[in-house]
Amino acid sequence: MTSYALGTCWGDPVKMLVMIKQVPDVSLVEIDENGILQREGVPAIVDPSSLIALKMAVKIRKMIGGKITAVTMGPSQAREALMTCLEHGADEAFILNDKSFAGSDTWATAKVLSTFVRNELEYDVIFCGMQAIDGDTAQVPAELSVMLGAELASYVNDFRIDGGRLVVSQNYDRETRWIDIRSPAVISVSGNVLLDQGLPSIHDYLEARKKTIQTRNRVDLGLGAFSVGINGSHTKVVKSRTAIPNKTENKIIDGSDPDTAAKYLISLAEGIR
Repeated sequence: MTSYALGTCWGDPVKMLVMIKQVPDVSLVEIDENGILQREGVPAIVDPSSLIALKMAVKIRKMIGGKITAVTMGPSQAREALMTCLEHGADEAFILNDKSFAGSDTWATAKVLSTFVRNELEYDVIFCGMQAIDGDTAQVPAELSVMLGAELASYVNDFRIDGGRLVVSQNYDRETRWIDIRSPAVISVSGNVLLDQGLPSIHDYLEARKKTIQTRNRVDLGLGAFSVGINGSHTKVVKSRTAIPNKTENKIIDGSDPDTAAKYLISLAEGIR
C-alpha cells in the first residue's frame, strides 16, 4: 500500500456536488433473440454507482459538516431520481432538462454539467459514480475534471478523515493507494463498502418533499443549440446489443490417464486458436 500526499485546501463548510444518473432497472430489462435490449416499459432507478457516490458524500458531511447538491441531466422523469437523492440526504437538487440535450454522448454530457457548475455552483469536491449500468463508459468523471480544471481520483472505494483532511482509497486490484484530496477535485467512486446506511426514514421521506428541485435549460446555461445533444456529440451509438454465446455440448474428459487427457485438452485449445 502506497500513500501519496497531494495537499488540501477545503472550504468551510465543505461544498459537495454529486452527479446523478437515472437508468433503466437492468434486473427487469429483457433481451430479445437478436441480443437487443428491450427497455420499453422498464421502470427507472438511480444508477447504483451514483447512489454509492451520494452515500459517501452523506457520510463525509456527518463527520465534518458541509452541504450536498445533487445534479442530473435528463428528461423530466429524472426528477424521481433527484427526489430519491433528497430522501437519502442531499440538501438541494438541480435537473438540467432540455430537448436539445437528447442524444448526448459522454463529452456533450460533461460539457452541460461542467457549464452548469461553472455558472452557478461553488464546490470543493464533485462525486460521481464511476460508470453507469446502462452505458458502462466510465468517461464522464474524467471529462468533468478536465473541463473544470480539477484533480481527479478514480477507483475510489473507501475514505477516512485524517486531521480534517479527506483521504481516499483507490483500488487498482494489485495495488491500493491512499491519497489526500486537494480542492477542487472530482472523485469517481467504484466501491460498495459504503452501502451500509440503510433506507431513508419516514422523516427523511417527508423532509425531502419540502425541498424544491430546480430546473435549468440550455438557454439558462448559455449553450448553443449545436454544442449539445447529438449535434455536440463526438460519438454516436448506432446499435446496442448483448452478445449471445453459442451453446456447445458439454464434454466429460476421462482423467484416468493424465497424459492422454492433457494431450486432448491441448488439441482442443489449439482448435480454438
